[in-house]
Amino acid sequence: MLFSHKSINSIKFYYEIVMGMPNRFYSIRRSRKELKLPSILAKVDVLRMIDFTKILKHKCLISLLYSSGLRRSEVLDLKITDIDSKSMLLKVRQAKGNRDRYTVLNQSVLENLRKYYKIYKPKL
Repeated sequence: MLFSHKSINSIKFYYEIVMGMPNRFYSIRRSRKELKLPSILAKVDVLRMIDFTKILKHKCLISLLYSSGLRRSEVLDLKITDIDSKSMLLKVRQAKGNRDRYTVLNQSVLENLRKYYKIYKPKL
């Protein structure tokens, strides 16, 4: 029988700390979380989602997520200064593992970002 980590740790705490008894729970098998690959959308579905999106801000967000392979938090943390339109690169600051990295910038995404900037003039 498998038990969750929380259940085993609660019982261990009770017997070891509260009752003052030595550890007797080394042989209990703990449950393991299954490692599953994420489900991936087809390219056609993503492109259709981008095409159906009418709000320019949302179109830019979805396009950045898909074309640059950014995580949601990375897109939200992007600054205007992180966009290098000459090299067609995005600088991702404090990415996973607190490391900076570069990723590609798609030409159509750059055009949409420029449209967004001209219309809404976001703060630096």
